[in-house]
Amino acid sequence: MKKSVACALSILTGASISFATAQVFKLSGPSSIEVSPSGEGQKITKIETSFVEQFYVDTPKIYKVTSRSIYSTNVDGSEDRTHVEAYLAKDGAFSDKAWTLKVKGGDFKVFNDHLVQTTEYGCCDSPNLNHMIHTETGRETVVALNESTTEFTVPNSKLASRYLAHVQDAKAPEKKGTRSYIGTIGYFEANRLKGMARVYAALPEGWGASFDELKPVLRERDQHFRSTVTLWSADGVEDANLAFNGSGLQSEISFSDKTATFSVVIEKDQLSAGRSKASSELELEFVKVK
Repeated sequence: MKKSVACALSILTGASISFATAQVFKLSGPSSIEVSPSGEGQKITKIETSFVEQFYVDTPKIYKVTSRSIYSTNVDGSEDRTHVEAYLAKDGAFSDKAWTLKVKGGDFKVFNDHLVQTTEYGCCDSPNLNHMIHTETGRETVVALNESTTEFTVPNSKLASRYLAHVQDAKAPEKKGTRSYIGTIGYFEANRLKGMARVYAALPEGWGASFDELKPVLRERDQHFRSTVTLWSADGVEDANLAFNGSGLQSEISFSDKTATFSVVIEKDQLSAGRSKASSELELEFVKVK
């Protein structure tokens, strides 16, 4: 079975672009389910195609999202993969696809005008992995753990947003001296990772630890709502080396009978070792990304 979507392109009131009239753009894709014996249970293979439109942006887009999920009735978890095709409007009309991407995870959603994401769900105590994808290029910028991505925007400015998140960091050493690796905070724009701060802790033998809830570091007048911080303290500032100064993320790490804290802070559009702080049980290692 196939699903299809047709878009009659006309002028969209309130949109940032006007489409040519009397043009039709059509997409279709597969949708199926297969059930087969698997040990004492059943193996289910589902293929679903959905379409997500993003019209009220500078470059309107349609995403064709084909998800393949395999799971068994007698085993927890599933194997999910997603194939995304992006179609961009140019000269007032949609044309051939701009990019394609195959990525682990399902549950495709639009994060904002510049990022979309697919989610790879963790099992048991493992975190969910959100693959953050740049809408213009289709390239994966970072893999953010759980719902940790925070956007920092400057009102009345042309500056692009910056982001902080607890990110996957496969190259982080498990040990730094006697301290154990806990996690990494990544600083990024929609299309590129700019820097990282790795967090290490002096843990008692046999103990593990992870970040508790991440919260933004706010300056006077800044406002936080859901996953976005509006930097009213930098209202109208056009210099990225000034606009994001003093913003950041902070968290606690609990282990044994102790609670350690850290804050990772931005200075001159990069994570700052000088302005960031950590309890004596913790150590921060900063990595710049070229």
